[in-house]
Amino acid sequence: METLVRARPAGAVVLTAGFVLLAAPAPAGAAGGGRPEVPRTTTTETFADDFTRDVCGIDVMTTLTERLVIQTWPDGREHVHASWSYVSDDPRVSIEIAHRSDFYSADGTTTTITGIPLRLIDPVTGRTLAKDSGRLVLAPDNTVLSVSGPHEFFLGDEDPAEFYCPSLA
Repeated sequence: METLVRARPAGAVVLTAGFVLLAAPAPAGAAGGGRPEVPRTTTTETFADDFTRDVCGIDVMTTLTERLVIQTWPDGREHVHASWSYVSDDPRVSIEIAHRSDFYSADGTTTTITGIPLRLIDPVTGRTLAKDSGRLVLAPDNTVLSVSGPHEFFLGDEDPAEFYCPSLA
């Protein structure tokens, strides 16, 4: 099973309206009980941003700072907490941040996403241009089973250029 995690990957495949695949849970069927393994990572990288070139039509370098905490239980349940920011070297491109938790069921039947999976900020005004927050429950094929909170960007069909490139429109 895969789930939706971040909007502008360095080399990942875009799934829909700004979200991509990131993590998969441990195999189900492992012995139950026990404490989870909890690796933590922080990475920072700067890269030529193909996503911004595709959406905004300009070449930029973008810095990604990402923090992950992954809890994997012996029975296969997994909780991934991810925080990241994408900051472009071009001040006309929105800043993207996220603070979210993905919960994978041990049997692989659902993924629950909570928190703020996407927030886009105008770098000139500091105004929030788009913000999805709340809770999404997804089936293994990423079909949305339930929604709470505003998820207009994720569930909508807006043109991402309107939000990622507000100063270029």
